[in-house]
Amino acid sequence: LIWLLMYNPSFGLFTSFLELFGIRGTRMLNDVQTAMPSMLILSIWKGTPVYMLILLAGLRSIPPDYYEAAKVDGAEAWARLWYITLPLLRPVFLYVMVISIIEAFKVFTPMYILTNGGPGSATRVLSMFIFQNGFQFLKMGYASAASVIFLFILLSISLFQFRVLRLGSSDSQ
Repeated sequence: LIWLLMYNPSFGLFTSFLELFGIRGTRMLNDVQTAMPSMLILSIWKGTPVYMLILLAGLRSIPPDYYEAAKVDGAEAWARLWYITLPLLRPVFLYVMVISIIEAFKVFTPMYILTNGGPGSATRVLSMFIFQNGFQFLKMGYASAASVIFLFILLSISLFQFRVLRLGSSDSQ
């Protein structure tokens, strides 16, 4: 609900920010062109801290001996980043990418609370489509079929991400 206040056209934080640049009277959630970018801002705001914590945990799990050995060998900071940090963080990047894609696809609650799929159908995502067909229109079979398709879409994207990152790791060795 705090996001409703932040996007409020009269006194919201984002509206005030846009007024600094001379853009007045913006109804972020009521405009077809700005509703989905507004939801994107919310999703990024919500997910970034979690993903950063996961990446930080991955960084902390890299043994400092690798960096010390690279310094002794004369490796610069960029070389240490490129040849030690990034390869060892590859599984963490994979995990973060898969989780972020899954979270992006299943975003439902903010869109349901803030816009209910509107204006028009500008923020009607697949999870909202499934919910509306299953519980509002009582088309349970239709919603179930859409859920299975949703599962296969997420599974395909996740497998593609695993394959791309695995191919990248075998090429670099």
